[in-house]
Amino acid sequence: MEWTRRKFLRSSASGPILLGTSAGLITRIDPAPGGYGSTAQTLESSNRDALSAALDEIIPGIDGMPSASEVGAMHYIVRLVQREPDVGKDVQGALGVLNRTSHQLVEKPFSELEHERRVQVLMQFEKDNPLQFAVLRDCIYEAYYTQPQVWKIIGYEFYPTDHAGPHMKPFDESILAEVRRKPRLYREA
Repeated sequence: MEWTRRKFLRSSASGPILLGTSAGLITRIDPAPGGYGSTAQTLESSNRDALSAALDEIIPGIDGMPSASEVGAMHYIVRLVQREPDVGKDVQGALGVLNRTSHQLVEKPFSELEHERRVQVLMQFEKDNPLQFAVLRDCIYEAYYTQPQVWKIIGYEFYPTDHAGPHMKPFDESILAEVRRKPRLYREA
């Protein structure tokens, strides 16, 4: 059995691991053997369209930050689904429910909706199916925040666990001076 970090964490944790938690993050995905045409799971076309539409609704480009689609989140998720069959089932299930929610509310596939309608459908999806919404949201967050392009913008520096991390500056006690001058707002017991 080939052990991946995700399989190890799932087997050793007492509860389920949501995508996007710091313990469950993966920072690199190798292609599945045989590529996209292999026996590895791939996203159904309706789910792929829904995912493509959901990416930039959940993480839009704003205030100098790129959107999820601009940093390659779709490619990341497609490869993740191929590599991790359990995650693939969860993502496929979440996208299927998203499409069903869209059909129930506006009788159209999610990918064919305008921005305002997509937001409404996503809000209803989150309200009616919070766990499946969390799977989709967390998968998109993981695909976004594991990109070095995003790390540079937010000032994150990746330090492998087999190397020392960054050196911290000594704490500057002077920043507490104003607080220390204020009277106590509690009484001694």
